[in-house]
Amino acid sequence: MVHETEGRVDGFVIARIVPSPPVYAPGGPTCSIDDFVAPWPAPGNDLLEAAIAWAKEQGAAQVVVVTAEKDEAKRAMLAESDLSIASEWWTKPI
Repeated sequence: MVHETEGRVDGFVIARIVPSPPVYAPGGPTCSIDDFVAPWPAPGNDLLEAAIAWAKEQGAAQVVVVTAEKDEAKRAMLAESDLSIASEWWTKPI
């Protein structure tokens, strides 16, 4: 999905329906959003709401949004949208 203002793309979200990881066990598929770029809170919030509405239509039981620890504005917008932190990934090059 994309968001446009005055004919210019100013945000996008890529959402897909995937099987839920057993650790989450929500009782249905998951809407996975791992690419989500937009100014916060608007139009980011509009895109998130559109993605969640689409996911509900597809039968998803939950939405999982991936974001960076340092993306404070996006994290605040997600918290204000009643999402909560479920996990963090820690990595190390080897």
